[in-house]
Amino acid sequence: MRAAAELLAVLVVGVLPSCEQPAASRASAQAAIQLRLDVPDVAYTLSTSERRTVRRDFDVDALQRLLQMVRPEWRREVLAAFQYSGPNQPVANLVQLDDPVLQSELEKVWAPHWAHYTLDGIRRELAPFPGKAAAERRLTSTR
Repeated sequence: MRAAAELLAVLVVGVLPSCEQPAASRASAQAAIQLRLDVPDVAYTLSTSERRTVRRDFDVDALQRLLQMVRPEWRREVLAAFQYSGPNQPVANLVQLDDPVLQSELEKVWAPHWAHYTLDGIRRELAPFPGKAAAERRLTSTR
């Protein structure tokens, strides 16, 4: 339970605008919680049953690569943010990580979310979902 609370603290730090959180506070939160492994654990794989629980519109292979980069004690919480929740349960959306390497991989996890959007739809979307800029670049480069 403590791990979940700490991850939530990291996610809240990532989601809050920087104007609302002093740089020293962000730095101390980052120092307190090191989410990324020094070397990805390529031996880690999602089981077939875990893959089936990942919500549509997420790249499961990219999610596995993200989880390979995350410390083992955090994997369950990160994975849970992409899995179906029970009926009438709120949906968790992991949208930002303070580590730029992990954030880059997170954007790849979200890439399928943007596949059905038009360029205008992307530009009008207000939710802070990762991969928005990449999706917009993809559509403008095909014009």
